[in-house]
Amino acid sequence: MQKQYGLIGCGMMGEEHISFVNILAGTKVSHVYDPVPQRAEIAASLAGGAKIYESLKELVTAPDVDALIIASPNFLHADQLTQISALRTLPILCEKPLYVNQAQEPAIRGMGSRER
Repeated sequence: MQKQYGLIGCGMMGEEHISFVNILAGTKVSHVYDPVPQRAEIAASLAGGAKIYESLKELVTAPDVDALIIASPNFLHADQLTQISALRTLPILCEKPLYVNQAQEPAIRGMGSRER
C-alpha cells in the first residue's frame, strides 16, 4: 500500500521534498497546502496531481494522509505543529527550526507528553 504524504508549504523547500518523496518506493505526495494558490498548483503538478487544500485543517484531517511534511516559512512551524497536534496524531517531518521565538518553546516541548 502506498504511503500518502501531505505537504504544508509549497515553496522551494516544499518542491525539494516532493522530489525526495518521488524517489522513494511506495510513497507519494498526494495532498498539498499553501496559502498562495499558485504555489500549491505548481507543487500539485510536480507531485503528479496531488489534491490541493485551502486550509491546513482540511489537509491534516483528510483521512488518507499517512504523514506530513512541514516546509512552510520558519516562523510558522510552531503554530502549525500546535494546530496539527490538536487535530490528529501523524508522523511529521518538520523543516528546522521548530520554533523561532523562545516563547513558543513550552508548547513544542509539551507536545510529546499530551494525552490522546
